[in-house]
Amino acid sequence: MLDRTADKAILADTEEFAALARLIIYARQTSKTLNAEFTSYCLDLALAAVIDEMEKAGLDTSIMAPNAEAVIGELH
Repeated sequence: MLDRTADKAILADTEEFAALARLIIYARQTSKTLNAEFTSYCLDLALAAVIDEMEKAGLDTSIMAPNAEAVIGELH
């Protein structure tokens, strides 16, 4: 029973982080369209922080968004 509860908590955390990453990715794409360079830079930092937090927690980063891999590649 405890394992099932822990699995649900991990899944919930992963989904919440993924939702946050998707919001940042959307805002980042919009800021790039608007040529808002400093805003894009700050959103790059925010996305990198979310990814870092997910990796530290051992969460799956592959569920963030269909284009997340391309964005992550730009950050590394």
